Amino acid sequence: MPRVQIPGLGPEQYLGWSVDVSGDTAIVGAPRSSEFGEGSGSALLFQRGEDGSWRSIARIPSPVHQADARFGSAVAIHGDYAAVAPIVQQRPGEVYVYARRPDGSWDIEHPAILRSGTFLPDDQFGYALDMDRGQLIVGQGSTPQGKTLYASGQAWVFERTGPGNRWSAGTPLTREHFDPVNEGFGRSVGIDGEWALVGAEPGQSGNDTSATLFRRVKAGSWKRVTELRNPGTPHANVKFGISVALRDGLAVVGAPGAGAVYVYRLQEGTETWSGPSLLYHPVVEQDPKMAAWFRFGVDVDTQGGRVLAGYPTYPMSGTGGAMLFEWTGSAWKATNLTAADRGDSFGAAVALDGDRIVVGDWHSSAQALFSGAIFAR
Repeated sequence: MPRVQIPGLGPEQYLGWSVDVSGDTAIVGAPRSSEFGEGSGSALLFQRGEDGSWRSIARIPSPVHQADARFGSAVAIHGDYAAVAPIVQQRPGEVYVYARRPDGSWDIEHPAILRSGTFLPDDQFGYALDMDRGQLIVGQGSTPQGKTLYASGQAWVFERTGPGNRWSAGTPLTREHFDPVNEGFGRSVGIDGEWALVGAEPGQSGNDTSATLFRRVKAGSWKRVTELRNPGTPHANVKFGISVALRDGLAVVGAPGAGAVYVYRLQEGTETWSGPSLLYHPVVEQDPKMAAWFRFGVDVDTQGGRVLAGYPTYPMSGTGGAMLFEWTGSAWKATNLTAADRGDSFGAAVALDGDRIVVGDWHSSAQALFSGAIFAR
């Protein structure tokens, strides 16, 4: 995959920490850039030209003017709307939504600002984002209660209301069972029409590793449908649910500790999800002991019946990769995606939309020390 050239990219930006793509537009987080103090963060918008090349069209600076705001830690885009979140210590989380103007430019100066219903310091609201057709789901990796931080977590669904960049109050999605000491429900999220998927950071016991599917009942109302549980031996190191994706009747759950990606399929006309099908990197499939090295499935995406899975470290090579799986009707066909000058974090963030693929490599020093990089086609 070709690396996108970005003139003037400085050191320690961590560009490619988070990525998303919608049609010919991509958004990429650079949470360590320093416009307003070290690590204030930013996000960049990219446009694909008719010749297939990508170019930067706008930089979104952090609206939180302080060091270590880490704006760009999570990003999402769909159509004419893009969302960016910081992860700010000692402050309640916020998500900023930007709209594209009729002339094709982006309104950077007037974002909509979304907040959780808890709105407490260190709530990690904005830890994960996904957008689809006028809906935005926001992961909240922990839920502060009183003076104690319980990492139970939750997610919130916001709906765009009418024309313009206006959004409803959030609807919380919570899990039925959780480890109140160390779980992080909301660590990963996906949304597709009337369905939402929320993954969790495994708890201390490791027995609650799962992802939960919700279905929209009506505006502002969602019901919990089922939990997708780790089908193997429960263990926190498997990290089942640390990454999820949802689109076109497929629910995808990454388990990078096992070097596996699990794919579930919605049965038409029902609320039943069959599966899972298991996807592996060929090396991990031949030698499961290599799973921890590969971290295959640390980030995943899906669209049009295809699945994209990143693995940011390839053993003994110092480089990472991504694999694209396509269903042939009887089996999954895998294509390995690499780049000549990729770094050891290539594949840590991946995004897929139609023929468009974007892969982040936040640790790359190809342009400057730890400037980061993205690869797109």
